[in-house]
Amino acid sequence: MTDGAIFTTEALARRIGAIFRACGLNAVQAEAIAGVIATAERDACRSHGLYRIEGVLRTLRAGKVSGDALPEVCADDGTAIVRVDARGGLSNPAFALGLPLLAERARAWGLAALVINDCTHFAVLSPEVEAVAACGLAGLALCPSYASVAPAGGARRCSARIP
Repeated sequence: MTDGAIFTTEALARRIGAIFRACGLNAVQAEAIAGVIATAERDACRSHGLYRIEGVLRTLRAGKVSGDALPEVCADDGTAIVRVDARGGLSNPAFALGLPLLAERARAWGLAALVINDCTHFAVLSPEVEAVAACGLAGLALCPSYASVAPAGGARRCSARIP
């Protein structure tokens, strides 16, 4: 028996989104990150579920992410590379904006890439891969690694640079 409430993933995302909006994220930023956090919690990925709420808010308060950012697709050259400028916001709404164009380009070219610039990444990557798969495509999601992160199995950060 549990003393806590049980929420659907959608209801949890709405609650998380309300917290983020109340703390300064616009609806575009809040809804995108809230959905990803709720999905991580659904999938028992505790390191990227509810645990991340406090970190997102700390990052927002520190000015490391623009709470009012509205991502935009960069100049479209018609190639297999789709570029989205997150404009200092979170990566999640930029991904959502670029996904339809990514799927279109992958079908047209056989292979495509979505590049998101000027963003803060703050979530698990599985929802992005699931979204690509929902379009009937195979996908791989990557984000940069920083020298503040220890590699898998490591005890301290790696400061070596790859030439």
